Amino acid sequence: MARYRSAPAGEKLRESLDRLPGIGQQAAQRISDWCLYRNGGDDLLNALSAALSEPLCSSCRLRFDPRLGASCPLCAEFSRQQQPILVVQNTKTAHLALESGYSGGMFVLHGVLSPSNNVGPTQLYLDTLFERAQLLVPRTLYVALESSVEAQVTLEFIARRLPAHQIIAWDVDQLPHLIRERMHETG
Repeated sequence: MARYRSAPAGEKLRESLDRLPGIGQQAAQRISDWCLYRNGGDDLLNALSAALSEPLCSSCRLRFDPRLGASCPLCAEFSRQQQPILVVQNTKTAHLALESGYSGGMFVLHGVLSPSNNVGPTQLYLDTLFERAQLLVPRTLYVALESSVEAQVTLEFIARRLPAHQIIAWDVDQLPHLIRERMHETG
């Protein structure tokens, strides 16, 4: 009797899904089965392909709609270039800041420093942030990261690399309030 073995591509899919944050082996198996056997895979593949085809701004690290122009509309606004940079951990926090009326520069890390997960300064494009920060007048960065040991290490790393800058830590949970407060002070 022949033994069944999963197709190598299916195994690779499960392994890739298992590496996603918050997805364990069982969830990876369920998602993989849904993609491969419930006709959900084509829709997911098309959506992922479309999302990955949108340009990634090298300045703020957000994807933007190319129908709005050849460059990121957020970074193209001259007034934003004259404002402090808000450094955030993820796109969720970036969108919250923008929806709350933040009008300065933006930089999305897409994570935090985490040696155990092979995430270092290169993976977070921190050199790009440091280059942008050198052009700032005033030399101020707001850093809004979620509360964790890795986030604290990331904040300290940024502060050490930019000793001439004022680094202001913002609590992500208080972000809308802090943005309104800042707008009231500068407005």
